[in-house]
Amino acid sequence: MQQPRRTGRNGGVSREDEAGVGVVCVFPAKAGNQREIQKVMKTIHEYRGYVFSIEFSGEYPEWTVVYEDFDDIFTGGSTLEEAFQNSCGALDLHLESMQKLGESLPKPKRWILVVSC
Repeated sequence: MQQPRRTGRNGGVSREDEAGVGVVCVFPAKAGNQREIQKVMKTIHEYRGYVFSIEFSGEYPEWTVVYEDFDDIFTGGSTLEEAFQNSCGALDLHLESMQKLGESLPKPKRWILVVSC
């Protein structure tokens, strides 16, 4: 399994520009401070070239994952860390299934540009 690259894990402000490029301003939050992380409510990440977001819902699962490139990936977790791990595993399985079925992999619709705030 490819090692995931985390972006915005400890908090941040994100927006999307006209070209569909996600821009994330990352600022430090106290490590392990779940209250601080929940204030953000949404984090943006990249794994295997595909951008996904993890959003806090307040319902089960508390953290839900959204892959804009794949409508049929459904996953989440009770914590942000668990949702992140599940999202990487779900994408791995989905891409493997597509390859076994002879389907072509879609080109990513979004990119992440990280800037210091």
